[in-house]
Amino acid sequence: MEYQLKKLVQNTKNGSNEAAQELLNSLRPLIVSSIKRYAYPDMDMDELLQEGYLEVLRLTYDYDESKKTPYLGYVKKYLKYFYLNYYRGERVIYDSLNREVSIGDEAVEIIDLIDDKNAGVEDECEGKERSKELYCAINRLTLKQRRIIYQYYFCQKPLKEIAKDMHMYYMSVVKLKKRALLKLETLLRAH
Repeated sequence: MEYQLKKLVQNTKNGSNEAAQELLNSLRPLIVSSIKRYAYPDMDMDELLQEGYLEVLRLTYDYDESKKTPYLGYVKKYLKYFYLNYYRGERVIYDSLNREVSIGDEAVEIIDLIDDKNAGVEDECEGKERSKELYCAINRLTLKQRRIIYQYYFCQKPLKEIAKDMHMYYMSVVKLKKRALLKLETLLRAH
């Protein structure tokens, strides 16, 4: 089974719609099981299933085989947090890049706001400068705040797991993260 999934994952990442469909069909029982276990019972099953399919596709494209994590374990773990967060209202909304947004008096498509990969030297230098400012600001946080920010934003660990790793209460971690973000905002505005 794992070998078959490995091929399907690779083919899906390479753009095969057939492989993606077959992968979703084979993971449907896992998605349904996750819905039943972690989602609120009054929620629309069809909507949850469709959102689960989208999440599995996102996870498939993000999956890094070099980390030696079994694909099924990876998907199962992230589906759990996805549906728990979905129940809390922290769902990911998939949007169209062609949707127009207002910027001042002007309407612009979202796709036009995405940075060009071939940005000029000035843009690249500006980006590096912003990264340096962020790095310096993060270094001015307390050790605990830095650790929480790093694990949450760079390692993408859930706050509950961070709290467990740091032997702290969940709400303490939430408050430290909030204070760290406020301090970072203040420090970055000063520049």
